[in-house]
Parts: sequence; C-alpha cells; structure tokens
Amino acid sequence: MSSVGNLAAWLLDGALASGAGARCALREGDRAWTYDELASHVAQLSAALRGMRLGRGERVLILMRDTLEAAAAILGVIHAGAVAVPVSELATPDDLREYVLHAGAVIAIVDGAHEGVIDAVRSETPELREVIGVGAKLAGSHDFAAVVAAAAPQPPVAMGPSDVCLLIYSAGSGPGELRAVPHCQRTISAVHDSFRPRPAAAQLRRPHVLRGADVDRVRPGLGLLLPLAVQAESLLFPAQPTSRALFKAVETYHPTVLGRHAVGLRPAGARRRAERGGQAAGRPAPCGRRRRGHARAA
Repeated sequence: MSSVGNLAAWLLDGALASGAGARCALREGDRAWTYDELASHVAQLSAALRGMRLGRGERVLILMRDTLEAAAAILGVIHAGAVAVPVSELATPDDLREYVLHAGAVIAIVDGAHEGVIDAVRSETPELREVIGVGAKLAGSHDFAAVVAAAAPQPPVAMGPSDVCLLIYSAGSGPGELRAVPHCQRTISAVHDSFRPRPAAAQLRRPHVLRGADVDRVRPGLGLLLPLAVQAESLLFPAQPTSRALFKAVETYHPTVLGRHAVGLRPAGARRRAERGGQAAGRPAPCGRRRRGHARAA
C-alpha cells in the first residue's frame, strides 16, 4: 500500500505535482478554491476526522449540497483512509436512518440545511458517533469550519488501489434491499484513462466544467472526480439555478462540458410512502429494508 493508492492523494498530489496548484479547482458563486487551497482543506479535514477516532475503512455519511465544503468532505474522508458515503440531499429522515444503518456510518457531515434532518435520526442510529455541520447550530454537532481551522494537515493514509473509498447508492435498487456501488482509486483511474485517447480529454483540460445543480443529487460524488483528475475547473451550483444564471455562467466561463444527472428519482422512503398511499411509484428509486452492516455492492 502507498499514498498513491489513496484516491484523494492521487487526485490532488497529481494536480500539485503538475503545477496546477495556483489554478482554480472549484468555483461556487463568488467563492473559489485553487488546487492548493482544496488540498489544504482536505488535509486538515482528514486530520480532524482522525482526531475524532475515524478508523481506516470506516464509513462517513455525507449529506450536502454541491458546495466547496461538500467537495472537501468527500475528499477529506478518503484522504483519512475511510469510505465516503454521499447521499441524495432529497433524502428524508426515514431514508437517512436506513442509509446510516445499512452503511454502518460512524460520522455524518452535513450542511446547515440538513443538520436538523440528521439530528432527527440520531437517537435511532447509536453507531453514529459524531456529526459535523457547516454552520452547526445544534448541541452535539461540530462546526465544519472550526474543526478544519483547528487541525494541522496530515499526510494521506496509505491505501491499496483496490481498497474501497467511496460508496454510491444505486438509484435503481430493487425492492427489499439497499445497494451501493463501491469505488476505489483503480476504478476512477480506469475511467480517467479511458478518456485519454479521445479529443474530449484534451478539451476537458481546458477549464471549465459546468456542473448542473442536480449533478450530485442522485449519484453524488462521481461528478467531482474526473474534472479534478484532469485539473479542470468545476463550476458548482448548490441550488437549482435559473436559466438566466446558467446562461450567464456559460457566457462568462465558456465551459467545455455540462455535467448533470436526471432528476426525479426518489429516495427509498419517498417511493414506499407513495406505494402505501396508493400512488404510482413512477420512476425507479432505491428501496429496501432497514439493515445493519456494510453496504452490498450492486
């Protein structure tokens, strides 16, 4: 094992080694982080998580909008040798209870809009030891900015290229069981390499990548990784943008790629509530019984 097998280190150390440190990595409205700043936030959050006794291979639930902090959360968990489990921000308390229990999450990282949702299920999820919130207001939660600022950066935890570091819950899970697709440095590297012979890869190296507001609501996490692998700049939209805002972003930044996923795929609880109420389930969505233990690969 080595730090090269750590997906976060592979992405960020590779960008810094290629001279991309001063280049903008992520832009969210008027806020932006360079690759240097992103790497610093990730290393500090990684250290803070290890200070909370997060162990190698443990799972961390991430319930956040498409923000700078969400990117740092996903990469910081991976940097610490743990497994990031980003879930749809459309999830209800019923959904979150199932995700936490099914994934075996021991820490949750949320933004201010979702702190109350995770707090509502804490009494039923005793394995969830800590909650970190952006602008945390509830007792028992740690403030995201404060824990990052108080931590000294640490090197990445050594991992093998096939060690699972990211779980993405499948929107098409069949009835009776939640399923999650595991990812590791090797799988993300393979996707990156598959683009290299194509002209699209050269175009992607010319920043920017415009990420629609719903890019990470159904399959969160994956839309973050490929742009970082080619040192592109991602434009983030935490909320549903208006057409005017999207057109302005296109005119200002001239993005080469628009990344988004279909919306309308409802989390498990929403589908079951519709079925109990006699409504048509409509589009496929994850559904399953509550179950302790680790997630099963789809």
